[in-house]
Amino acid sequence: MTTYRASELGRCLRASVAARLGKPAAPTPAWLEKIYRGGIDHEQVCIDAMHADGWMIGSEQHEVNLHITDDIKVQGHLDGILSEFVSPTTSVLEIKSPGAWAKFKHAYKTNDWSDPLCARYAWQVSIYMVATGLECVVACLDGDKVRTFGIEIPPHDTSEIETRVGWIESVAETGELPDCSQNDQGGCPFRNIPKSLCSQDVIPTWITDPAVIAAAEQYAYLGLQESRVKAARKKLRPVLDPAMTELGAYEAGLALGTVYEHTEKR
Repeated sequence: MTTYRASELGRCLRASVAARLGKPAAPTPAWLEKIYRGGIDHEQVCIDAMHADGWMIGSEQHEVNLHITDDIKVQGHLDGILSEFVSPTTSVLEIKSPGAWAKFKHAYKTNDWSDPLCARYAWQVSIYMVATGLECVVACLDGDKVRTFGIEIPPHDTSEIETRVGWIESVAETGELPDCSQNDQGGCPFRNIPKSLCSQDVIPTWITDPAVIAAAEQYAYLGLQESRVKAARKKLRPVLDPAMTELGAYEAGLALGTVYEHTEKR
């Protein structure tokens, strides 16, 4: 029986084919191990906080298997199956760290899965949802508050999951490794294989300093927030522009605005 892990099906396809061919994987970097351990610790404190808020959680680490063929399956372990004490609704529980939760929520709400990590999350929860036939609640403990958002329809359906596994199987039969489909950064276990870094003109230098990684992730998160603010402000212009057609200063409530003439320099 060939078994794919639900948490890995969404990774770079080159890595998936390499694993299917039995290529030797590089050891997990110490900084990434620390992140994994932190995630495991967060799961338990989040579950404890959800219990305190009235969530009823069972089947923690319950194994689910989605059979693709008689001898191929995708396997995963649920963080739990839950219901809230005020509702009979039953859902798969998936817990992420606060930062990952925020990225995942944004990706789901905007249907933008371009971020490699969120792409992996999308495949992972889709497998859980398809295998159980349940909706999903994604949770995190942010400070002392449990935050959640729900996923009613899996980002990838049964056909898409079967197609992805089938593609990996068919390419593996050739014995050749495909180009990288995404940049999984320092977390790629097959980065030691020639050309297994992301296919790009400039090969990045992997930074392993946790302080630098934390600063870089925060920088990227703030950039995302900046782009959201710009997009939100742009949506307000159709309301504001017709009200300020003449040159000069305007006041609307607590907001001040100015219309001025822009002269292009040549």
